[in-house]
Amino acid sequence: TEDGKWATIITSFAEETKLKFVANGNWGKNFGNGVTVELGKEYAGYQDGGNITVPAGDYKISLSMCDGRFKFENGVTEVTNSLSFANKAQRTTFTTSKQVWEQNGIVLTNDKGSSTSNVADYANPARFYKSSKITITMTGKTMTEIKFVCNSSSYASALKSSLPSGNTVAVSGSNVTVTLATPAESFVINSLTGGQVRMNSLTVTYN
Repeated sequence: TEDGKWATIITSFAEETKLKFVANGNWGKNFGNGVTVELGKEYAGYQDGGNITVPAGDYKISLSMCDGRFKFENGVTEVTNSLSFANKAQRTTFTTSKQVWEQNGIVLTNDKGSSTSNVADYANPARFYKSSKITITMTGKTMTEIKFVCNSSSYASALKSSLPSGNTVAVSGSNVTVTLATPAESFVINSLTGGQVRMNSLTVTYN
């Protein structure tokens, strides 16, 4: 009954469904409204209110434990996975002009752009030099957020200054989190303009 407390579930309906919310496994306390739900819209719940009509689909359903307010949102579950640069086992390609790291469906390609003759045979952390082009891809997935774990706050600052505009960027110590304005399969940093970046890992949130 505490205000601000919500119960949430992710579930699917194979066909249009009519439902209500009930407490204690019986109809003594139940919430309905009589509406056909629209994604993201919050509705009031009424004791003994009409059935709620839900079109077929995947939903995240939230119910206020205080007063029966409810909402239905897109139920596609977001997943978080990481790519570690702790050792070279995740590095599938290494030449003097390119290195590719792969783990958990995340592929990072580093195309060396500066005059240095190699991309550096380093891990823990991996090193990305000035002018490098970095591409992060998850084929068949939609990335919504990328968290870069740099080796120090100075490398985090160098990375931040190189990021493409239009996204939301948050820096906390040595971590740089990018929330993509347009979720996509790939994210590209065209050139590291802020200098060398040393990175321990990155974490991708996707659906």
